[in-house]
Amino acid sequence: MSERSRVVTEAVIEVAAYWGFGADDVNASRTPAQVDIRAIAQWMLRERYAFSYPELGALFGKNHATVIHNVKRIAHFVGRYDAGEDNRLGRIARSVLLGQRMAAE
Repeated sequence: MSERSRVVTEAVIEVAAYWGFGADDVNASRTPAQVDIRAIAQWMLRERYAFSYPELGALFGKNHATVIHNVKRIAHFVGRYDAGEDNRLGRIARSVLLGQRMAAE
């Protein structure tokens, strides 16, 4: 397994744990929680490791335009959270990025 693949696997596992999913469950469905898991993982990989949109699309089996939408959506929620608005996606994304485990919601 390449270093980039390992990083992606670890990111997905880390984010999926907040919802009680395993890494294999993340690409298996389009439930709102699984869509959010993918979006936060894509945003985190872009923030932490500067993955390109096409690279993320290929890794997640999605079109790069979908990845752009996901990254911008999570960045929007994180920005609102950082500005003082409490919202679930922003709180989770910021906590995951900082490596902090939150109490179950």
